[in-house]
Amino acid sequence: MKPFAVITGDLEHSRRYAGNDLQMVLQRLEQLLISIKGRYGCDFVMFRGDSFQMAIPDVTVSAEICLSIRLWLKNANKPLTADARLAVGMGVGKITYPIEQSNSEAFILSGQGLDHMKPAKLAWFCSDDQFQQRTQLLTRFADAHLSQLTARQSMVLWHYLAATDKAHQSLADQLSTSRVNITQVLNAAGYDLIESYQAHMQHELARWASHD
Repeated sequence: MKPFAVITGDLEHSRRYAGNDLQMVLQRLEQLLISIKGRYGCDFVMFRGDSFQMAIPDVTVSAEICLSIRLWLKNANKPLTADARLAVGMGVGKITYPIEQSNSEAFILSGQGLDHMKPAKLAWFCSDDQFQQRTQLLTRFADAHLSQLTARQSMVLWHYLAATDKAHQSLADQLSTSRVNITQVLNAAGYDLIESYQAHMQHELARWASHD
């Protein structure tokens, strides 16, 4: 019996996409989820046309994954710019397969959380009130900040958080722009705040996992 996390998500305003745009957004999302699956050993399923669920064996990386998903969706050019609501449920147990048939605590909290989290787009759900008290307000600020980022800011920030070498010049070389431009975009995106939020959540998630 181990602690694990489940993300249940759905695309915002999916009915507004015209023609094949929704399918292209979903293809981009699936591309990222496949990459996350390979890196972290997660499993995922997409359903109802605009929704998905991912089981994460290592609960401590769930914040990193959530940030990656939202920034990835937001960094596309119009009309493919998107965003998603992400509800993270945490619990102790065993991930059963296929995951769409699982009914353990983490899956239930995640699914129910998504149904009741509006207008928020990012939230964690667990039975530990102290964890919620330590993280809930910061998550609301981070959520609001992410929602205001432009596509360009989201793109540069996504690459920054994913990079092993976080030197601005290295990122500039990768994205074929100048170091000055990268620094300006990252500063405008409040990258230091998002990076600190990710580190804080990783610490709190590890703390929760060690006590459960």
